[in-house]
Order: sequence, then structure tokens, then C-alpha cells
Amino acid sequence: MEDLKKIPRSELIAILAEHKKLLAPNGAGRRANLSFCDLSNEDFSSRDFSTADFSGASLRHAILTKSNFTRATLLGVDLRVANLRRANMTRCDLRAACMRGADLSDAIMVDADMREGVLAWHDGTETRYQHNNTEISAAIAKRADFTGAKMSSSFVAQTDFSDAVLRNASMGGADMRNCLFVGAQMDGADLSGAKLMGADLTGADLSDVNIKNANFEGAELAGAIIDPKILAAPELRRAHLPTPNTAIAEQLDELLDAHQLWAESKGGARANFSWRKLSSLMRMV
Repeated sequence: MEDLKKIPRSELIAILAEHKKLLAPNGAGRRANLSFCDLSNEDFSSRDFSTADFSGASLRHAILTKSNFTRATLLGVDLRVANLRRANMTRCDLRAACMRGADLSDAIMVDADMREGVLAWHDGTETRYQHNNTEISAAIAKRADFTGAKMSSSFVAQTDFSDAVLRNASMGGADMRNCLFVGAQMDGADLSGAKLMGADLTGADLSDVNIKNANFEGAELAGAIIDPKILAAPELRRAHLPTPNTAIAEQLDELLDAHQLWAESKGGARANFSWRKLSSLMRMV
């Protein structure tokens, strides 16, 4: 790949100042172009980099907490071990980026593009190309919001998505072996062809997901919300499936009907689920 440019501090300050002007109401500044720059270990916390270009740059070990990368271009960027806690990366182009070991806790990744990508540069003689999948392995993404994110074919192994939102995310063909999805909201997600061997999806919401040709071998699904119609799918044959709480399940409709009447002041009885084990109940549709 093209040699990274170590940008002088004075030049970096000027670029950031111009970008700040661009984002002001009159828009008199200039878009920051930091492509193929070595920005490792920089502290850019709380900076607004909306629409900026970081293609091919290195932000390894950078501190990017609360930074705004909305619609920014981070194609092929190196974000290994970067601190992205509470960063806003809405609609960010992260194709072919490497986020191995990064901290994405509470980050906003809505509609971010993390599919495979091709990085191009000119070496002085000819144009060269580098094709890579996005990598988010061994990262922390607790409570992050990946709603609508495009993660098809990404390498996402051993990442912690506990309590994250992955609603309607496209993860077809992604390698998510041994990931933690405990309590994650994954309803409407596309998991077709995904590798989820050994993943922990305890308590995750898997309603309306597409699991065609996905591999759930050894995956833990205790307490997960799963549409009954896919429980018998061959893709889940080797997963650890949730066990229905038959004692309550047999009474559930009756209890809920009586509670509805009570709520409408039409008799019935208030439902009391105190100290009841409900974690293994499967959603009825």
C-alpha cells in the first residue's frame, strides 16, 4: 500500500480549522482530506469529522471518543485498538476498514457501510488496488447501535455485542464465530450464510431474522426470542435452543386475556408474574 504520510502538526491544525469552517453555517471552509496520513495515537476526541476523508489512513490507537464521523469516508482505514466509545459513525464508509481490538462501546453505527471494499492509490508509476473485507475482530461493541448497518462478509469474530442494537443489519456471510450477542436486539437482521459457531445469543431478540444457510453449531440461544416457525430449521439443529417454560406457557393466553379485561375495567384479574421465570418463554406469533 502507499506509504503513509506523517503530517506536520502545523499542517494538521490548519486542515482541522478549515474543516471546522466548512461545517459552520456559512460553509466557507474546506473538507478535510487526511487520506493515507499516519494519525496513529492522535487524540481527536469530541471532534466533528463529518464528511471528512480518511481513506487509507492509520488511526491506530487513536482516541476518538464522542467524535462525529457522520458520512465520513474511512475506506481501508486502520482503526486497530482505537477508542471509539460513543463516537457517531452514522452512514460512515468503513468498507475494508480494520477495527481489530477497537472499543466501540455505545457508538452509533447506524447505516454504516462495513462491507468488503477496494482501496486504490497511485505509486507514481501505476494505479494499484487492494481488496479487503472489513474486520471488527476481538473488539468491544457493547450497547452500540448498528441499526441498518451493512456488514455482509465482514470478519467479526470474538467481538462483544452485548446489549447492542443490530436491528435490520445486513450480516449475510459474515464470520461471527464466538461473538457475544447477549441481550442484543437483532430483529429483522439478515444472517443468511453467516458463521455463528460458538456464538452466545443468550436473551437476544432474533425475531424475523433470516438464517438461511447460517451455521449456528454450538451457539447458545437460551432465553432468546425466536419465531417458532424457524425453531425446526436445519440451521439450528446443532445450536443450544431455548427451553419453553411450559408451566407458564400453558397459562399465558388465559393470564393475558384476564389482564386485558382488568386493564379495561371489565373484570378479569391483574396478571402477576412476580418471581416467575420468564427468560425461556418463546414469543408466540
